[in-house]
Amino acid sequence: MAMVVQHNAAAQLALGELNKNTTKVGKLLGKVSSGQKINSAQDDASGYVISERMREMIRTLNQDHQNVQNGSSLFKIAEGGINSIVEELRNLKELAINSANDTNTDVDRLTIQKAFDQKKANINDIATETNYNSMILLDGRFANSATTVIKGGQKTGSTGASTDNSLTSKFTPLPGTEFWQPYINATNNPVSPHWVSGGGYPVTKSFQGAGYGISQVYVEFPNYHITSSVANLLDGRGFSIACGTCSQYVAIKFDKSINVSDSQLGTGVNNEPEYTIGIKDVRSMKDLPKAIFEGVGTARSESIGPNDTVTIDNSGHQITMYRDARNGKYVIQKNVNPLQFYGEVYGSMPMPALPSEDEEPDQVILGVRAPLVIHHGPHANQATNFFINDMHTKSLGTKELIKGNLPTNDSDLARFDALGYDEDLKEAWMETLSLAQNKNLDDVDVITKKNANVAIRVIDGAIEYALNEATRIGSYLQRLDHTGSNLVVMNENVQAAESAIRDADMAKEMTEYTKFNVLSQSAQAMLAQANQNSSAVLSLLQ
Repeated sequence: MAMVVQHNAAAQLALGELNKNTTKVGKLLGKVSSGQKINSAQDDASGYVISERMREMIRTLNQDHQNVQNGSSLFKIAEGGINSIVEELRNLKELAINSANDTNTDVDRLTIQKAFDQKKANINDIATETNYNSMILLDGRFANSATTVIKGGQKTGSTGASTDNSLTSKFTPLPGTEFWQPYINATNNPVSPHWVSGGGYPVTKSFQGAGYGISQVYVEFPNYHITSSVANLLDGRGFSIACGTCSQYVAIKFDKSINVSDSQLGTGVNNEPEYTIGIKDVRSMKDLPKAIFEGVGTARSESIGPNDTVTIDNSGHQITMYRDARNGKYVIQKNVNPLQFYGEVYGSMPMPALPSEDEEPDQVILGVRAPLVIHHGPHANQATNFFINDMHTKSLGTKELIKGNLPTNDSDLARFDALGYDEDLKEAWMETLSLAQNKNLDDVDVITKKNANVAIRVIDGAIEYALNEATRIGSYLQRLDHTGSNLVVMNENVQAAESAIRDADMAKEMTEYTKFNVLSQSAQAMLAQANQNSSAVLSLLQ
């Protein structure tokens, strides 16, 4: 080897090895200190991406498990409320059986009736007050879409709710606002929204404040006669708000192809204002008043905040709409002359027969399906729907008990057959079934022996209804328990898979660290030795 001073190949070689060993020691030090063999994409690009996805899955599964636990807590509260209602139903049956006994006088039965009423009131209190995170659970808001027929609804009349299929029948006056019979009809006021079939007015309502002052009406659309999506049902339909003394009106028309934020103000028949309210994102009739309020405000570029008022018509009629902060309801107000509403919405929906003058109508409610959704998966819509039916006294009772002169229920039929030895008892049993058919707890009393027997059968139906609810909720809890257990197992397995990719084998990494640390020190020593070799040239210069 030539002796030179310009280049020191041995030192360069030792320096290169030292740099490589130092870099390796640094990486190994990071792995040992973090416990992970992949600290960045530089360490293992594909492994880094896979493990990051698994980390996202782990956090998602943790939240899913929390969702399931919260859902279980909710249903346990609902189950407790239903169990309390079942206990009250047992108390009601005891009272009814007591009243059915002829050792009681009429005065005694009136006393029993007072206790009977209090027990029913307690059931309604439980149904109203049982809640989770301020969500009332047993009032039917989370019921399925099954039809509920409530016997003995409010009578129709000048101040009552209508049983027809018109949207306008759902407007109700604020306290202190009188209800007036219609001023406008198809005969004396020919204006008509062009989308109303036949140009008629199925229902017309007028509200007027005392002394021709302010007229105010609540805009409330409960889940009434809805068997399909709200958007499909209301598309192209609407109602009109008219002046009670002239032919001018403002039309409200619904369009399912646009959202509320795209609502528009245009010109309708006879150049009258016509609002097109987008209902593409409206899921419930209960949300419709808010959509109208926001749609009108959007169309007019007016503020739609919690305390704001939007202008429906300012061409001399001063019709506005606002949200009542006291109860959250939306109000349409007119400062002068009556408010007039008309227009068909529900179309050809089948309707129950109207009651006679001395009958109270049945109130038919077909609620929009509004289930509870428990999300328990890492992907969108990976959830399960649950429902809890209404547990108020209006929903607790019997359904059809007699059909074709025979009981429809197996237990009733068995009782009917068992009474074959005594025709009088059989006839009395059938009479009780007939009187108890399609009744709820609100329909029964125990002030007579006959009524008490009917009440017993209705309470039997109520208990069966309540126990069915309790059974289904119990099955929900079992399902959520299994779902939670599965999520735990999935989480454990994903963590194990992520660990196999990402975590460092500490024994291996420490062995490697020790190896390269020794090599690094050796390279340092050799670099020092190589640097000393150049000094040998000085001996030639002496």
